[in-house]
Order: sequence, then structure tokens, then C-alpha cells
Amino acid sequence: MANFKGWTSENYAEMQNEQLKKRLERPIINEMLEMVTPEMLANVEKRMLRKLNHEKPKKPKGETANAITANLIRAINMQPKCVAYRINNVGVWDAAKQIHRRGNTQKGIFDVSACIRGRVAWFEIKAARDKPSQDQLIFQQEVRSAGGIAEFVYSTDEGLTLLTKLISEI
Repeated sequence: MANFKGWTSENYAEMQNEQLKKRLERPIINEMLEMVTPEMLANVEKRMLRKLNHEKPKKPKGETANAITANLIRAINMQPKCVAYRINNVGVWDAAKQIHRRGNTQKGIFDVSACIRGRVAWFEIKAARDKPSQDQLIFQQEVRSAGGIAEFVYSTDEGLTLLTKLISEI
């Protein structure tokens, strides 16, 4: 602490200002400052305000797989002579043994099982950039070859359009 004897906040501020002036005298800094656009400054200001207010940047809201699944099941169950169920094929954490246990359903089984006016239908819900796995493509082919309906659904609107088409065809 002996090195800092006699220091005040004014002394410290003066020292920082001198260091800043020395840095700004470098040619690279001046060139970089010329490249800064008003848009860049506005973006920096927005980010700083968010940090000060402890706000998280807002992500564009997309439909989640859970929301699409719930909406599709609700829509199917509202139709006469139609019923749908959610298939839970996720593994579970065994706290007693401290291990993850695999689900006991077939690999690639779809998320929604339905009977639409006497016809079997399976729907795999995919949100955002999800892509079908190889097991899901095999499952789809097996259901179709047995005479059932197996489709991938990427949004609630797509699911409702598909349901309307299926009901009109059956």
C-alpha cells in the first residue's frame, strides 16, 4: 500500500486520461474509429443498455415441439370419430443408481399415435431445424407399407392442414 500513498481519485482519473490519449495517438486506433458507422454505435448502445438493465436479448419466438404436439393432439381429439395420444419415448434418470435409463419403446417411434375415422396415423413433430433420424425414416416406411399414415409435422398450421386433408379423404 505504500506505493499508493497520496493517491486520490483525481490522480487516478488523470493517469487514465493520459493513458487513453497515448492509445488514441496510435494510427491504428484512428483508422478503426473512422470505420465505425452510426449503426454500429447504436447497436453497442443497445447492448450496453440491456446489460445495465439486466435484460436478455430477445430471440425470435418459434413454435416448440411441445406446443405443436399439444395443438395437434387437441385438434384431432376435437374431431368426431378421431382420437390421438402422445407417445413418450424419452429415457429417464435413475437417481438411486445414478444412471440414465433408455426408454423402453421402439427406436424411431413417432410422437403422436392417432386413429382418424378408423385409420391408423402417426405424426412425428419436428420444430425449428430438427431433422428426421434414420430410425424415424424406417418407422415411417414400415407404417406406410402396412397401410397406415405416417407424416412429419413442422408446425401447427402444417399439422392442421394435413389433418383437414386426411379427414376429407377418409
